[in-house]
Amino acid sequence: MAELTLRLGHCVVVDGVNDSEGARQTWRTAAVATEAVLDFVYLTMADSREHERRLSRRRLRHSSEGSARV
Repeated sequence: MAELTLRLGHCVVVDGVNDSEGARQTWRTAAVATEAVLDFVYLTMADSREHERRLSRRRLRHSSEGSARV
């Protein structure tokens, strides 16, 4: 969807955790294919305890999603 939007000449802003090289490469590939400018913005937290707390909550949330029955 983002690549199609770029091809139409519109801007795309993605707000997400792209914590793997593969995820970031997906955006690089789309930018090259559409001749778009790509910028990554890295946000960090100065409070390492709060950062760890948020990560642990995310891990718990994702692990429970995998066990859900449909």
